[in-house]
Amino acid sequence: MFARGLDFAIWVRVIEGGTKGAVWKDDWRSLGGSFTSQPAAVSIRENRVDVYAVATGGAVMFKTYQNNVWDETWTSLGGGLSGPPAVCSLYDGNINLIGVDGSRNVLKKNGTDGRTWEPTGDKWDSLGGPVSGNVDIACTNALTGGMRIDVVALGSGNTPGMVSKRWNGTTSSWEKDFGHSFGALKGAPTVVSSNAGVDYFGVGVDGKLWWRGWTQAKGYSEPQDLGGTVAVTLQSAISAFATGEARLDVLAVGTDSRLKHLTRLSGIWSTAWEDLGGFFHSAPKAVVTDVPTGAVSVFGVGPGGKIIHANFFVGAGWAWGKQQWYSDDGSMSSGWYASTP
Repeated sequence: MFARGLDFAIWVRVIEGGTKGAVWKDDWRSLGGSFTSQPAAVSIRENRVDVYAVATGGAVMFKTYQNNVWDETWTSLGGGLSGPPAVCSLYDGNINLIGVDGSRNVLKKNGTDGRTWEPTGDKWDSLGGPVSGNVDIACTNALTGGMRIDVVALGSGNTPGMVSKRWNGTTSSWEKDFGHSFGALKGAPTVVSSNAGVDYFGVGVDGKLWWRGWTQAKGYSEPQDLGGTVAVTLQSAISAFATGEARLDVLAVGTDSRLKHLTRLSGIWSTAWEDLGGFFHSAPKAVVTDVPTGAVSVFGVGPGGKIIHANFFVGAGWAWGKQQWYSDDGSMSSGWYASTP
């Protein structure tokens, strides 16, 4: 678990997953540095984790944990980013890193094993723009048609919607331009890919959740309001994850600062948001700790900058059921819309 502290350093605490959810192995530890963004992390192979964040001055910095040891110093990748990075991996050793620069263009950099980068040095490639707000990225190599990378961001203008761009693994090429996908959104959208396809989420200016999907069989669906039968107004970015081709779970924080949960089963969305409690000062982050049992732990920044979490179990039904929330200490920074621990 990574978070930016009130001292602007990146902090880490190790979780041991299992059938009962998250169990902490040690206390919070500072990785040092002085950063302006929340961190983003990726595992490109077993027993290795890379964490990225934007330092004062805009350069993307990273540290690697492998062989039970952290790098002593942060490595600079340049970039001149104005917001947090986003990262995903298509296969062992592969890293796809993106962010937004001061001119509001989306930049990308690709790594092999975290030591060989393209472009080299401080250089980054541009995917175009302009965009407003932060970006998200999703990678999948499980589709029949091959590998795919999706990038989403908030477009420009007075009432921007979600814009998206796709990398096609079959042709090894990016779409030429960012396409307008949907909505008039209040903050950064989210994209999630799985064996079943790609799902796009955004919170509208009305606080409702909007969704659009893509599958190989049907292509893109029409945008859909997932507000449900009981009105729930959201104030955080979305956290979504798939636990199989037939199920997708969505989490967000409502204006009451409590965690809300929505489920899609076999293509059908639940008609009401489930209230899971908690008291959040950030967007939520879900971690699947044991796939066979469906154990999931949800984290966030709570009162006083302390990390909070609760353990849930994804069963066959729509609901998870309320569980006890725990305080995990720490002194972390928070940002309402696009910030996750």
